[in-house]
Amino acid sequence: MYARHSGRLPSRYETRRQTLDACSRELRAAREPGGTEGLRNTLDYLLGLKATLEQQLVEVANWRGLPPGQNQDIAKGQYDVLKASLVTLQRGGVTRYGNSDRIDGIPNPLLALLTKTCASCGHQSVNWVGSIAQEEERVAEADQRIPYDRQRLDTALQRAEALLAAETVSV
Repeated sequence: MYARHSGRLPSRYETRRQTLDACSRELRAAREPGGTEGLRNTLDYLLGLKATLEQQLVEVANWRGLPPGQNQDIAKGQYDVLKASLVTLQRGGVTRYGNSDRIDGIPNPLLALLTKTCASCGHQSVNWVGSIAQEEERVAEADQRIPYDRQRLDTALQRAEALLAAETVSV
């Protein structure tokens, strides 16, 4: 039935024990705190963009004080497009076409803040991660889901540890 005294477990038991050990290590690592850091970093990035746009809006807000004419029209246009950038950042309304870099619906001031240029080749790409409302929703959903998932992982870890403890082979 069992392998004669060879000093090691039969291969099927050894394989099962290695699998359970690996699962146990993964479950322990998954129980560690964290979880929403990436989402919160993205939200902080978006809120930073919002603050930058609001600062630019304050700087252009005195367009009414300019004498009537072309300068006033240009300043009012800048003011309007900055407000549109803020609305886009807060509500979304951006359309991305497949895997291409083509994105429609981003006003120029926001587009300028989102555009990243590759230092080596000069290629430009737009880093649209979503609106503030979408990201806040993702963070709230993760905050609700993570405690439940951690509880499930704890249960799975307890089962794995029980299986490891029961996995004794007499040789």
